[in-house]
Amino acid sequence: MASCADFAALRASPSDVRVVASDGSSIAAHSSVLAAASPVLEQMILDARRGWDAGCTVVRVLGAPSDAVAAFLRFLYRGPGAGGTPAAAEEEEEWAEGAVGAHGAALLALAHAYRVPWLKRRAEAGAAARLTAERAVDALKLAALCDAPRLYLACARLAGKDLATVERSEGWRFAARHDAALLGELLQLLHDADQVRASPRLRRPAVTTLIFG
Repeated sequence: MASCADFAALRASPSDVRVVASDGSSIAAHSSVLAAASPVLEQMILDARRGWDAGCTVVRVLGAPSDAVAAFLRFLYRGPGAGGTPAAAEEEEEWAEGAVGAHGAALLALAHAYRVPWLKRRAEAGAAARLTAERAVDALKLAALCDAPRLYLACARLAGKDLATVERSEGWRFAARHDAALLGELLQLLHDADQVRASPRLRRPAVTTLIFG
């Protein structure tokens, strides 16, 4: 596998794979970068090259907006830390913070689905830091989807501090009307919120991992 230090040089070389998003848009990329960053993408590339049109490798990254997919790929190219000069590293870090702010939920789901643990940790931390009471129910669903205990804990803390706003949110009302399983999760959230108030070191047990589409 190529090292992260090699990735910048590869950007100027011819691409050998196209990543197609849900809206049909495609992004030229390098299989060595994708395979080194994600074992799931590595297997998808191998499978694609065994197909009928092995000369044109296409990898479909579905279930997220195309701009989120583009940000995901850029993260794979940059790796866990930005390199280069201090000024370039600062600029890259500024971009990364903006990307997590704009696409945090999608990046968390993509990083979970494609098994990029360092990006999953960063996206989860970003989603937890930007959590609001109005979005707590959506964040709870995301935490369950992506096996993200830090985000779940942030939801529990927020529910403990601002339960009234959480209960007024559209996500809560929808769950109360249409989603008994999610309502059960919300009730568990309230229980955990009480436990969090009693013990700030509490961590939620692992949640069921689901596959992101």
